[in-house]
Amino acid sequence: MRSAVLVLACIAWQSVWPAQSPSGYLAELQQRALSRRLDEENAWLALGHYHAPALGRGPVSEADDERFFLAATGKRDPRAELLATLASFFSDEAGDNHPQCRFPARYHWLKQQLEFDGRRLTEQSCPAFQSWQAELRAHTASLIFPSAYLNSPSSLFGHTFLRLDRANQTEDNRLLAYTVNYAADARVADNELFFAYKGIFGGYPGIITVQPYYEKVREYSDWENRDIW
Repeated sequence: MRSAVLVLACIAWQSVWPAQSPSGYLAELQQRALSRRLDEENAWLALGHYHAPALGRGPVSEADDERFFLAATGKRDPRAELLATLASFFSDEAGDNHPQCRFPARYHWLKQQLEFDGRRLTEQSCPAFQSWQAELRAHTASLIFPSAYLNSPSSLFGHTFLRLDRANQTEDNRLLAYTVNYAADARVADNELFFAYKGIFGGYPGIITVQPYYEKVREYSDWENRDIW
């Protein structure tokens, strides 16, 4: 009888241990990530916008906003950023501020690579992201290239952005698709010389905008008379 009680107690202890010790599961995930060298994978380097500099050692991220990194040395250390990202997924924060919601691409890729156990790592609900995703309903992405604008030397090389096409999209409703655009947040009052100087040396902050495709067509084709490919 005593042996049976002891066995049942051990089984019960094992069943509740993962839920009571997330740090143990975190250490397991971090060890598996390091053993598989996920921090060196091209996908992880792309998620962190890391590239090898022409001068110096090791990769460095093109991202400049400190809020983009979860590790103090994350800008120059993909491994530290990977370990900090995994740790952040166990955060007590809730809702859209949770790291799983702030970095959904990181979470999706790491979940795919490490096969997270939902009983030991709770997947968070992200209302804002889910609403945004449902509104876009993106199925495929098209690369759009507006050519140069002759009256603006700053557009000498043209510009590119993404159009997010829906599953049942046709030529009749293509203008209603959404676009994702990354560009310098330049001041309208800056002259061409000042614009070129700040643009070359990173004087403008980069911003991402999401807007309907018909607005981009109006901007490039109707207003500036630029070809769109």
